[in-house]
Amino acid sequence: PGPINFMDVHPQVETTLPHNVTASADWIFQWRESLHDGVYSVPGFLIVPTGKSNARFVGHRPGTEVRWQANRHLWFQADYGIFYAGKFVKESQPGRNLNYWALWTGYKF
Repeated sequence: PGPINFMDVHPQVETTLPHNVTASADWIFQWRESLHDGVYSVPGFLIVPTGKSNARFVGHRPGTEVRWQANRHLWFQADYGIFYAGKFVKESQPGRNLNYWALWTGYKF
C-alpha cells in the first residue's frame, strides 16, 4: 500500500556490517485516514475500494533489507516482507496476507 489515505507507525533498526553491507528490519502498521475512501498504491491507483467495511486498520508488514555498496557507484539490495491483512482488507477483496521479495540494483554516475 502507498501513502494515500494512510496513517502509519513505522519503527526500523539498521546495522552496518563488514564489507560495505547494511541490514535493516522494520515493521509498519497502517490505518486508513478516511473511512470513506479505499487503499491506494504508491502511484495513486485504487487497490482496495471502500466496499462494505467500516474498519480503519489496514494491516501490518514486517520486513528485512540487505544492501551491499559494491563501490561508490554501484549497489545491490534484497528485500523481503509479508503483509498481514487487517480488518479492512479481510472484509474487502482480496482479503488475504501477501508475501513479497525484491532484488534491486543501482548505479550512480
